[in-house]
Amino acid sequence: MEGGIYESMKPFDELVAECDELVVIASEYEDSCMFEEAGKAYYDAARFAEIQLKDFEFAFSLYEQSECCYHRINPQGVMNCYWSIIDVFVKQWKINRAIEYCFVYGYKCLTEFYDIDKRDEFYNRGDELRVKHKISHVCVMTIFDPIEYENNIDQALVDYEKFKFKQQGIGGLRYTHNCNKSFFKNSSV
Repeated sequence: MEGGIYESMKPFDELVAECDELVVIASEYEDSCMFEEAGKAYYDAARFAEIQLKDFEFAFSLYEQSECCYHRINPQGVMNCYWSIIDVFVKQWKINRAIEYCFVYGYKCLTEFYDIDKRDEFYNRGDELRVKHKISHVCVMTIFDPIEYENNIDQALVDYEKFKFKQQGIGGLRYTHNCNKSFFKNSSV
């Protein structure tokens, strides 16, 4: 993937100008409501910024712009952007952010596209990154102390109901943790 148009011996300022030109083209497509073309052009610009310029923050913003365009018309394009954003974080050794976005995008796959398989792919990638980098998950919404529930099954059930929330979607009722619900309600993601 790092060959082709992404390999160059050009001076850096020429590479920056080339990337800027790709962004202008993408913006023109977007302004013309040609979202498929705009999404692809932003994606190409993001890859260029990532590989040629090694400007990961700029690449991240371009992937997000691509995702916005694709979101209107092409769910598979959205997924490609999601995976690329996660890869950018991993390349920058921002593993916690990569893990976070795996779960953000997994949640979006379920709630916006009703795609359980894609949700699971993103969740599994987040779990794989956690295991590989020895990062544990602690839900900020819960602290479980089994002693609190000894001989008190009623309280255990009450607390369990507080911990989960239900969401109606295509294909039936879905459950997730309240930590996810509060994160997504208070997040710009």
